[in-house]
Amino acid sequence: MARKPPKREIGDEILDAFKSNSKSYRMLGLITREIIDAVRTDGIQLNAAFEGNRTSQKALNDRLSIILGVKCEKRLNGKLKIVYTNSAAQFFEHNGTARTNFAHMLKKCARAAAAVIDMNAEATKTEVSGALIISGPGVETEFGRKTVTLNEKLIEGMTQKPSYAALAAIALRNRGVVPERGSNTRGIGAIASDDTNLENQCRALVILIREISGVPTRRQNDALKAVRLAISEVIG
Repeated sequence: MARKPPKREIGDEILDAFKSNSKSYRMLGLITREIIDAVRTDGIQLNAAFEGNRTSQKALNDRLSIILGVKCEKRLNGKLKIVYTNSAAQFFEHNGTARTNFAHMLKKCARAAAAVIDMNAEATKTEVSGALIISGPGVETEFGRKTVTLNEKLIEGMTQKPSYAALAAIALRNRGVVPERGSNTRGIGAIASDDTNLENQCRALVILIREISGVPTRRQNDALKAVRLAISEVIG
């Protein structure tokens, strides 16, 4: 059954959440759930979120923005154009930083949605914060627990912290960008059997590094230093 046209209140809710906190779990959860629904109901393809092609990524972002009620199709001078809705235009059209941040966020949520779909997981939300909750056997395989929330800390029984970065890594791995995890669950394996494998892993690492916002945490800083040292030992 095809999805109904996006409700205006969904777009307004996303805009309100983005304006108050562009990185809120409520907004990320809402957008990710809407994307999951669009894929499962309408067969929307998320391949562009993994290809590194700006043109195809923009096309995907435009389509997702229409689904989310942030953009719409409008005929201008005889041509069908994709434009912001009236309420979104007031915020985005003269705010380049906001447009860039929203585009990055759409890509982040698209990758998370792809991972949830890969795991054949159910996606709901917490009542208080609106954070994304995912559950199912596939979730247990990846995280060590059948149900996890995308804002909780690493606790006993988990194999990794539930996060959007973790979901992105799962989705990338499933598309051959990074290899399967080995028994060491602390990170993604880094053994390359050939040039292509190494290139794919480096490309994935660059993407993950660029998604770090603000000052890196201590653990991120230590990881980045380890990568820098490994590279210097190989190429000087």
